[in-house]
Amino acid sequence: MRTLNDYFLTSAIPDVSTASSTFVCVPDGGRIIKIIAGDVDTAEPTAANRVEEDGTIEMITDGGSSTACECVVTFVIRR
Repeated sequence: MRTLNDYFLTSAIPDVSTASSTFVCVPDGGRIIKIIAGDVDTAEPTAANRVEEDGTIEMITDGGSSTACECVVTFVIRR
């Protein structure tokens, strides 16, 4: 169930087959409660999930994918 205290940040890793880092700006502090990938994979982090106002979230790919494609990720953050 979503509350009015939840907000969503969506970003993309341009090519998961190339090792890189992509940073997402965080406008308001809170706790990441869910991570949703573009092909509908989900994760619910239980540790290291706190984000601070004006901070960043780093998305990292090791380039291990054999297919060059974009990966869209949405973070659900609860204030």
